[in-house]
Amino acid sequence: MLKQPTNFFFLFIALSFSLFSRPISAQETTDPAPATSKEDSPASQDAITGAERSLEACRDGRDNDRDDHIDCEDQDCRIFAICVAGQKERARSPEETKPATEPVATVETGLLCRDGLDNDGDGKVDCQQKSCQDYFYCETRIYERPEPPNKPQGLLVSLGFGVALPNFRWPTAKTDSIYGEDIPFDPDLGGMTQLKLGYAPIKWLALGVDLHLGGTGATNYADFFSLEDDPSKYKYTGFKGFAHVGAFARLQWIQDRFVPYVDFSAGYSFARYRWYVYDPANKWDEIENHSSDENYDQSTPNPAPRVGIRDERAQTFRHLTLAVSPGFDVYVVKRLFAIGARAWIPVYASRNPETDNIGVMLSVTFTPTWREQSRIKAEYRDPSAGPN
Repeated sequence: MLKQPTNFFFLFIALSFSLFSRPISAQETTDPAPATSKEDSPASQDAITGAERSLEACRDGRDNDRDDHIDCEDQDCRIFAICVAGQKERARSPEETKPATEPVATVETGLLCRDGLDNDGDGKVDCQQKSCQDYFYCETRIYERPEPPNKPQGLLVSLGFGVALPNFRWPTAKTDSIYGEDIPFDPDLGGMTQLKLGYAPIKWLALGVDLHLGGTGATNYADFFSLEDDPSKYKYTGFKGFAHVGAFARLQWIQDRFVPYVDFSAGYSFARYRWYVYDPANKWDEIENHSSDENYDQSTPNPAPRVGIRDERAQTFRHLTLAVSPGFDVYVVKRLFAIGARAWIPVYASRNPETDNIGVMLSVTFTPTWREQSRIKAEYRDPSAGPN
């Protein structure tokens, strides 16, 4: 009977101990393995601990540190590149973020003509605008000048000027005088001017007319440098004027700005010689210091020498001349204006070939119809205006 109360006592003690103490399981007494789930990542730990310190935490769309700032709005996230770029984007002014097609001006002028924008919203950009076409920037961009490669020159105007040289037969031009016979015309350098008017119907051929005028002087003054003013030697001065009018045919080879050519000319030539033969008893310094126009009276036999008295003789020559004229032009203004050089070489005369001169000239050439007129480029042409 005494054994039963003892059992109740131990049962009471056991129940009391179980109420005031929690037994430790075997699982809790061992170390857990490292977590590999997303919830155990550093970003999740930042979210649990209430901090935004990682890239993941700064882009998860949560206010992890409960400061009412989410992701890049939080100051702790501004160390990351995605947040720095976002700050710059928000720092832009409203004008910078405004759409390019939004009109900000009613008329495009000045610098608005070269900003690449359709500022007035009419569908035209920069130099397409009529208000911009007189702007110096647009003048060099809106016009084009086509250059058809096979277009002929058309009208041709050429002016040459240079020196006139005697040809190789000049000693045969002579005259007689009371002071001597067979007095030659020993020419000095002279001058020549030539005008050519032509038309090129095809690229390599031009036809036209040419006119040239010139003159040269002559004297035997230089002979007396060695003769010491010999009174038995006749003295003379002279002048020759010449002209030629005819037609030419030009063969040319156009190479962009450089145009070599050869002209074949035929026409009528005219030459007028005039000699002034002085009494050999007069010295050159006396002749030069007197300028009497009184001619010698040929009816008086053996007159006494008089200073300034001279025997004047003249001859005129007319004939047909054939010549070649090689030359070249260099266009300084493309297809419009050229400078060049050419020669005039007589190769045949129907008579008195000694009267023709060789010419060496510089030239200027104008071809107004060869150059195309400027026109507005297709990209600047207003479609509503219709075809040109």
